[in-house]
Amino acid sequence: MQRQLHRAERCLAGRCVPHAQRPASRARGVRCSARSAKDVAPLLAPAAPPALAPAPAPAPAPNPAPWATFSSPVAHPAFIVLGLTAYSAVAIDVFVPDSLHLLQPMDEALHQWTLSTIDPAVRKQLFGGVLSNGWTVTATFGWIAATSAALTRVNPLAWRATALAWALWIFGVGPVEHDPALMHALKTNFGRARPSPIHRSASFPSGHTAADVLCVGSLLFVLLPVAFPRVAGPGGGGSRGSVDGGSSDGAGGADAGNGASSGTKLGLPRFIYDVQHSWTLLALSVGTTIVGRVGVDAHWLSDTLAGGSLGLALVAGLASATQRLAAADVRASEQHTL
Repeated sequence: MQRQLHRAERCLAGRCVPHAQRPASRARGVRCSARSAKDVAPLLAPAAPPALAPAPAPAPAPNPAPWATFSSPVAHPAFIVLGLTAYSAVAIDVFVPDSLHLLQPMDEALHQWTLSTIDPAVRKQLFGGVLSNGWTVTATFGWIAATSAALTRVNPLAWRATALAWALWIFGVGPVEHDPALMHALKTNFGRARPSPIHRSASFPSGHTAADVLCVGSLLFVLLPVAFPRVAGPGGGGSRGSVDGGSSDGAGGADAGNGASSGTKLGLPRFIYDVQHSWTLLALSVGTTIVGRVGVDAHWLSDTLAGGSLGLALVAGLASATQRLAAADVRASEQHTL
């Protein structure tokens, strides 16, 4: 009796399970144990290593020769060939007896129009002074400014480019008051008379036109770009600055403009960068000089065409030489850094 009462108390307290329900209880216990194992398994599993952040991209290597970044559209050899071919074609048309003489009618027509239309005083002051010399004189001041800027910075490329340019000016076609060596040799060889008897020196080719193309073209396409180069700003775009141009402390210039300002910390005017590689300004200067030389009756039209072609070949040669020097500087600096 006591044993039955003890069993009943245990059943009421939940300590015993009826016999009919024992298998189900055991099954539930197994399932509960399985569920518990599944829940605990992730906690007992070894933790996965944390995901590694992507490595930052390496910084671009600094330019080993920061000044040697020169490129000019006129440096292509085609411009040298074009200038020399045009010069030769004009010379053949004028001096070879069996040529077509295509330019002779225009030479004569412009000469007669000048004599009959333009007042002699106007010819001398306007055509012979302002139009014939204005662009060349202005470009000469630009040469002086670019040379001064090159010499005040550590910029070996600009030093050599300006030296080559001044050599062409002195010995080639620069001075207009007297013919330098190259122009004197050409005029003496051809010995063509000028349209006006007032001018007694030889006429072909036009020294004023050749000097204009050399001075203006070299300034726009060589001297200004090497003295005041455009630099690569953020994103690879060109910006105005003095990084490539060097600096007076030898650091190559540490500041670059963003392309929207009027210059760098040097306070340079914006037009110094805007006029670089300007074909429009070059064409305007050549056209003005041709009008001046023909209008003052100092040259035939064919003389000016030959002078302009010769000047173009010289500018292209200067730009090509400067570009080769820049490439050589880059190669030498890269080998030195290795």
